[in-house]
Amino acid sequence: TFIHFTRNPGLDSRFINSTYTDANKRAEVKEDLEGKMLDVAAILEKAGQEILLNNVNVLKGNIFNIYREAYTSPSVMPCLTHGMPTLANLEFKYFDSLPVDARFKSFGAGSCGSGMVDLHTFINTSGDNVAREDFLLRFVYYETLASTLKSQGLKIHFSYDDMKTEFVQKRLHGYLHSAALLAGESGERAEKVVAAPAAPVQAVIAPKPRFN
Repeated sequence: TFIHFTRNPGLDSRFINSTYTDANKRAEVKEDLEGKMLDVAAILEKAGQEILLNNVNVLKGNIFNIYREAYTSPSVMPCLTHGMPTLANLEFKYFDSLPVDARFKSFGAGSCGSGMVDLHTFINTSGDNVAREDFLLRFVYYETLASTLKSQGLKIHFSYDDMKTEFVQKRLHGYLHSAALLAGESGERAEKVVAAPAAPVQAVIAPKPRFN
């Protein structure tokens, strides 16, 4: 979708989500996001993570602005984001009990936005990958994107440092959104909660096999 948006200026406007820009939706969206943070807080309280619990409670009042900035601010990599990658619309392929591929069944919750939002979500929710963050960003994502663009006759117009800068800017949203996804999708299975630097919460669960 990044290639399609690059080749067809204005096409992205057809996929823009007005959730965070429509004043008439603000109260409803804010209430929904704060409810997700309450779910995260409940898990942290049960796990005895008082410091992280306090961080989530403090940030809850500003959660709408955090999400709005993440989804509406300019991006070096605008694309059709996945939105809500949950087990309801995402299937995994496994080999020797390890996930080797994934596919989306629906983009109903997707919209045009920053690709960094999805990168945070997948890194945070797919296992203990935070320590390998730079490797994943540079070689799995950036270099792969550059190679794909080159094969299509396009040159990548932003550097790895540009990508990393935007990734860091959206880190807080990444942690909160990932925690909300895990709390809502896994319930009791998300009791394993670990602290990360500058992160309110980061929980890790393993998705179940869905297709062969």
